[in-house]
Amino acid sequence: MARETLPVALELMFGDEGGYSNRASDRGGPTKYGITHTTIVAHRGVSSVTADQVKGLTKMEAEDIYRRSYWGQSGGDLLPPGLDYAAFDFGVNSGPARAVKTLQKVVGAREDGHVGEQTLAAVRRYPGGVGAVIREHCAARMAYLRSLTNPQTGFPVNGRGWTIRVIGKDPKKQWADQPGVIGNALRLAANASGSDVEKTQTPPEAGAKADSRDTGLGEVLKKPEAWGPLGGLLSAGGALFAGNGPVQWLWPLRSSQASASGCTTSSGAFARLGDVQPYLSGRWRCCRRPRRLPRHAGGQRRLAAARGARRGQGRRARRSPSSHHESNRRTDQCSGSRSR
Repeated sequence: MARETLPVALELMFGDEGGYSNRASDRGGPTKYGITHTTIVAHRGVSSVTADQVKGLTKMEAEDIYRRSYWGQSGGDLLPPGLDYAAFDFGVNSGPARAVKTLQKVVGAREDGHVGEQTLAAVRRYPGGVGAVIREHCAARMAYLRSLTNPQTGFPVNGRGWTIRVIGKDPKKQWADQPGVIGNALRLAANASGSDVEKTQTPPEAGAKADSRDTGLGEVLKKPEAWGPLGGLLSAGGALFAGNGPVQWLWPLRSSQASASGCTTSSGAFARLGDVQPYLSGRWRCCRRPRRLPRHAGGQRRLAAARGARRGQGRRARRSPSSHHESNRRTDQCSGSRSR
């Protein structure tokens, strides 16, 4: 449908993604024309490529890679003119799936990363037409770029270049205003021939890959889907400490039993790992009693032996000198009351 805009989109792309680069602040590593070494490896079907091989990438091969791996996956053959270029540029910079999902979120379609009939229908129904979709899509792209807060490879070091690339304005006012992706996309939407588009000049950091791995923790937690794994982890931890699992019968101390046995560990505290062994051998009475052993061969005999050991310790505790004197004192009091 919008294939006529592809040659124009490619020329604009080579303006934003020009030449070879291998900057420390770019997660893409060795890159030429915006195509990383890993993309070249996948396209050529080889195990690896050297930096010199990346430098030797021709413009013709780069165009072929763009056609095969970015244009179609970003919806270029289906989306209206102008919007196809905006999604294509976003896809080269951050991945086609990210570009399409952002578009789907803007228009209220299902975010599956693939442009289909539902996405196209949502674009057609969007209030304000294609121009409004382009503006909102570029605004959502800038919001995504600002969420990449990694100080080494995120917005703090590449944000100025990304801003010039997308909206055509330099935050530091050192570069002249340009149409940017948003301006040229709007021009293509008005005139698909691309006769009035303007090739932009951007700083080197404009071509740095915007990777979601650079997203800050604060931005991740703002997304509802991020709370699923975290909520599961918290629930599991709560169940572990509140239920009847091994933590309850091995480590926590009962305050009443601890005070009665003279245990020095405070109530509610955890016993040292080395204190667990005496309990397992039946000589430690500060913790809760363990669950019943499985009913396998010999299990009942071991359970009976453990219970016998605990009962034996209880008898020794009752026969201690302090307990014996206390028992004699109560007996003397009782006999005295009867004699009176």
